[in-house]
Amino acid sequence: MRRYRTVILAAGILAALASACGNSGAKPAATSAATTTAAATTAAAETTAATETTAAETTAAGKETKAAETTAEKETTAAGASTAETTAAESAAEAELPKTEEWHSDAGWTVRYRPDSMEVTELPDGARFACSGLEKGSGVLEIRCVPDKQPEELLAEVTESWTSAPENIGRTEGIFPGTEDRWGFWRSFSGAEGSGEPYRTAIAGEYNGGVLLFDICQELAGDDGIDMKVSDLIAEVVDTISYDDFQEQKMYDYVPGKYVSADAQDDPKAPVELQLSENHQGKLILREEGKDEQEVSLIWGSTQLTSVDDPGVFWEYTVEGDSLYVNLSEEWAELVKIKE
Repeated sequence: MRRYRTVILAAGILAALASACGNSGAKPAATSAATTTAAATTAAAETTAATETTAAETTAAGKETKAAETTAEKETTAAGASTAETTAAESAAEAELPKTEEWHSDAGWTVRYRPDSMEVTELPDGARFACSGLEKGSGVLEIRCVPDKQPEELLAEVTESWTSAPENIGRTEGIFPGTEDRWGFWRSFSGAEGSGEPYRTAIAGEYNGGVLLFDICQELAGDDGIDMKVSDLIAEVVDTISYDDFQEQKMYDYVPGKYVSADAQDDPKAPVELQLSENHQGKLILREEGKDEQEVSLIWGSTQLTSVDDPGVFWEYTVEGDSLYVNLSEEWAELVKIKE
């Protein structure tokens, strides 16, 4: 806040009086009463003017000070009101967030779920999360840790009862839920419209010597609002999963490495170079004389190398010993692993 200070200079008044006396000439003793009176009057007028000026300045400064204080008070009040509104808005937003609880498994995984919308049942090897309070339809998620299995082996067992037409089961793979560098396998199935068959999804990944499995079953209610709510509740649980210690997966530890064209192993500019990292990321480099070098960032799975920039572009591959065979433009090329 700005502060103003007013000083009344008595010296200014004295100077005015001295000036008036100085105008009387060489005979101050013989100065007439009129002259003295005029000088006194002039001095008094100047004194009054100086006093009035100072008073005006003091009043103006006081007004400015008061105005500044009032403005500051208003700004402080507005800031306080704004802070209060922000706090109230944050409190309201927090109040609107659904209440969740944590479920921790002895197998080392943890999820969060809505206790007002889901019932949890402990299983010998995991837990079951069932949507509750539904007028119709249903949704169940089971998370289980199964020892001494491989992911695709377990998925074959789980999906066997889904349908008599296994070719209708969708198959995909990718980064496992709750991780950035662990691999998983997806199976999905939806029955024909009106068949009454439930939607099924299973996700499996190698996990600390066994397999961690998400098994989802949703019976549609025929109401978009209910069906979407059930889907969201289940997805929220899966998306919140975290792990105490998700150890390195071993099933594909033979794949990572650097591979080059078999007929150009000693050429630093081999026509084809493939670099595969343990985190399932990689790089494909294609070189052709007279053309610019092509470099493609990719993600590698069990059977495909998929472009990061265009997931619709992929190359099939397989590994046999130290050789990797990749299908480039409908022509299989043999690459060999370089020991570095």
